[in-house]
Amino acid sequence: MVCTCSVADIHAAFNTIVTRIQRFCNCNSQMPPPVKVAVAGDQSFLSTILRFFVEQLASKTPDWLNYIRFLIVPL
Repeated sequence: MVCTCSVADIHAAFNTIVTRIQRFCNCNSQMPPPVKVAVAGDQSFLSTILRFFVEQLASKTPDWLNYIRFLIVPL
């Protein structure tokens, strides 16, 4: 569990997730299991999360869409 208080925290959390997936892909020939990311917050918080998701995956192959799953908890 990672609590985020700022946009910088969200950015750092996504960088960490993407780095770990990339490391797994570099060390294994199989697909990584999907990483489940639970997001609890209002619409603006969800929008911020998804913006970083799109930015991080813009330069990746379409396979990366299978590596991260979002679980949305509206507040």
